[in-house]
Amino acid sequence: MNGTAVDQFTLAVHDGDAVGNEIVTLVAMLRARHLSSAVYAEIPSRTAGVYIQPWSEYHGREADILIVHYAVFSNLFGRVFAAPSRKVLLYHNVTPPAFFEGLPGDLRDRVLAAQDELPRYRGSVEIALAHSEFSAQELTDAGFPNVRVFPYVPTHRLYEIPPDKSVLRQYRGDGLVNLLVVGRIAPNKCIEDCILAFHYFHNRIEPRSRLFVAGSSAGTEYYLTRLKRLVTRLGLHGSVIFTGRVSQAELNTYYRLADAFLTMSEHEGFCVPLIEAMVFDVPVLAYASCAVPETLRGAGILFPEKNHPEIAEAIGVVVSDPAWKEKILRAQREAVAFYSSDAAEGRLSDLLESLGV
Repeated sequence: MNGTAVDQFTLAVHDGDAVGNEIVTLVAMLRARHLSSAVYAEIPSRTAGVYIQPWSEYHGREADILIVHYAVFSNLFGRVFAAPSRKVLLYHNVTPPAFFEGLPGDLRDRVLAAQDELPRYRGSVEIALAHSEFSAQELTDAGFPNVRVFPYVPTHRLYEIPPDKSVLRQYRGDGLVNLLVVGRIAPNKCIEDCILAFHYFHNRIEPRSRLFVAGSSAGTEYYLTRLKRLVTRLGLHGSVIFTGRVSQAELNTYYRLADAFLTMSEHEGFCVPLIEAMVFDVPVLAYASCAVPETLRGAGILFPEKNHPEIAEAIGVVVSDPAWKEKILRAQREAVAFYSSDAAEGRLSDLLESLGV
């Protein structure tokens, strides 16, 4: 085994979380190269067979490398960036705190602290990585000198998990057109815009339709309550289904059921569900915000404005015109190849070589 350890630090790792999935996948890729690799966190846990160790157990040497995942503030950042090991920052972007104004809890304070503290660490890292040019520009603006784009590393084995039979039994084969939104139930995702576009689609184009909203609302329950009130006000009760937190098998099932994928998010440093939708051959319709166009790499249907009737009409064309749908899917298949396991391995090799590993 190579004498250099390549470890990672994060606030916490949660099952099903995009950052956590990438961390676990990077561990496997690094160990396959016979490198020592462990994960340390402010909140230790065990996930996907990987023990997430408490930061107190970290004993990195000057020759070791520590990849620091940065998305929300950690009370340990001061000690992490002061560790003797060589640091690589992996920036997952910080959601602007304005999106969390008025919400209960400390989420706004945590993202505000992460935003304010970021420039403080620019002299502590050898390389600053970002998943998109959009996020890379934020690092450059914060004064980081060696910024590179390192696209998200998907965990492709997760997409091979068989579908959940109970979800299939409940929804498959009833003839309804299924639209899908995936992601955390958070204000920056602007799920209300998805609901408003669906309202037009359901009332004016295809009444035999429903909208699945798959994602956790932990910490943002108040926003979920607002969304449910909107659904009731629009008379969509029973046609908009909030699944809550789902297992990977359940998530894979919703992708298999979906006739179209929709996102109206106004802040994405990268957008993993777009990759997932493309992997599952689901046509994507998205608001062209932040890193969304980058993630799609020219595929899908992008909207420069949130014109709900126009978006609904586009959904209607996609789900009813096989030739047009196939044209969209061909472009998406070409785009998703950029995120293949082989491509990720090559990018990791380049990174390690630049670090002398």
